[in-house]
Amino acid sequence: MEAAGRTVMFVDVPKDRKDLRERFHPDNIPVWRFIRGEGDTFYEGGGFPITPEGRLKFNFRARKAIESAANDIRRISVPCTSQTGDSEGTVPLESLKLMKEVIGYEFPELAELGFSESRLCWCTDSIDEEFVIDYVPSYNDTLFVCSGDSGHGFKFLPNLGKASRNMHSLPRRR
Repeated sequence: MEAAGRTVMFVDVPKDRKDLRERFHPDNIPVWRFIRGEGDTFYEGGGFPITPEGRLKFNFRARKAIESAANDIRRISVPCTSQTGDSEGTVPLESLKLMKEVIGYEFPELAELGFSESRLCWCTDSIDEEFVIDYVPSYNDTLFVCSGDSGHGFKFLPNLGKASRNMHSLPRRR
């Protein structure tokens, strides 16, 4: 498992820009996604309709921003945030550049507003971006772990909850 930072950016639409607030209202624009490039040039992201407060949220994913402490053979992810006493810094410049290009192309009317905030959104990724669901080694049959959300696990919680009730029927690895 590794802690991976995804780039998240916001555009705040002023109250006097009723045209933009209407354009990006949930009735007029859905949650959307973009995919560009392939291989090493692949990147993707998307956005959400405007909130009642006038905030648009955009996300970007390409190469992961990963914090690692290489003090032994294992790779240990340690996300730096405002809560850990470390400066979260800024989003990767490449992410910012590509996101500006996407927003400028898809929604040129937002270009004059610019991004009002940006940050890294930390999630737990497995190496192959699949879930890790298994019993905890050296423990009895009542404890198992479910991790590796890879940025989208929250939407599977209802199904994983149902599956957890059936875990006792799965073979245990010893």
